[in-house]
Amino acid sequence: MRYAKLLALFPLFWSMIAFAQGATESSGAVTEDNILLSGTVPSWIHKGEKVKAVDGQKRVAITVYLHWRNESELRQLIEDQTTPGNPRFGQFLTPARFHDQFSPSVTDLHAVEDALKSIGLRVDYIPASRLFVRASGTVSQIRRAFGVSQDLYSYRGKMLRSHSEDPVIPRSLAGLVTYIGGLDDSRFLIKPAHFTRAGSAPSSPALMPPPGYAVSFPCSTYWGDTVAHVKSPTPFPYGSDLPWMPCGYTPQQLQQAYGVNKVNETGKGVRIAITDLYYSTTLLEDVNRFFTNHGLPLLTHQNFGEIIPPGVNSIPAGDPCSAIGW
Repeated sequence: MRYAKLLALFPLFWSMIAFAQGATESSGAVTEDNILLSGTVPSWIHKGEKVKAVDGQKRVAITVYLHWRNESELRQLIEDQTTPGNPRFGQFLTPARFHDQFSPSVTDLHAVEDALKSIGLRVDYIPASRLFVRASGTVSQIRRAFGVSQDLYSYRGKMLRSHSEDPVIPRSLAGLVTYIGGLDDSRFLIKPAHFTRAGSAPSSPALMPPPGYAVSFPCSTYWGDTVAHVKSPTPFPYGSDLPWMPCGYTPQQLQQAYGVNKVNETGKGVRIAITDLYYSTTLLEDVNRFFTNHGLPLLTHQNFGEIIPPGVNSIPAGDPCSAIGW
């Protein structure tokens, strides 16, 4: 058993050695100890103008993604669970069982984690799924570790950092690592696909929540009560006369509409999770103001908690992925 444990450590040992050797090289040359991780060079750099090298002391964050285990079985499971009539329809796994069957193994995770640490990068976060490792370091460390350039490019009025070659990784990690994010600033090019215009106000991204909500147009006391005529240069698929949205219902009205006020179940002791799009620092206070206005029990730190993604409040200036966005 002890001999078997020693054998299991050899892949980890050689991955650390290969990463350490990469830290002493500035080129992305492929050797017998490493391979190229293709598909990471952004296409926009071919349209940009290279200006200069990035300061080697600048700190950047990267994310190393690992492969799922048993991916074909995972795809089949998802199909079975979502197909009515299948024996496994709706038979969902607990998080623990899911991680045991499909998440990267703890051994594989440690191989990646230790390899990053061996070249001087700081490991900042690892999720429970073990699907990625978020790390940070200087630009100089990134250059040496992955054999990539780090230059500034002028593109679409922005100065963006990028590499122009695929990074190298230890050959022993070839089956573990699927992608390395953060080697460039492509995220600064993200923008919403749809925009809306409210009155005479300037265009604003449709995906950004308003600071508050006020009904500034007619609303229906019931569906179809108030109708608007839609003018469109092209045929509208739902007809020209559409109802205004309802003015809104109180919690008591909703309970009565769905018959919740006639059942004995109160939800007490049942734990639920809600996935939301926007991060609000006043969420608890806002909900409790609503609950107070409508005579509902308040949320407290004993019966309510938020799971906030790491780094959500550490967004560089100008980054489109702000804390209140998607």
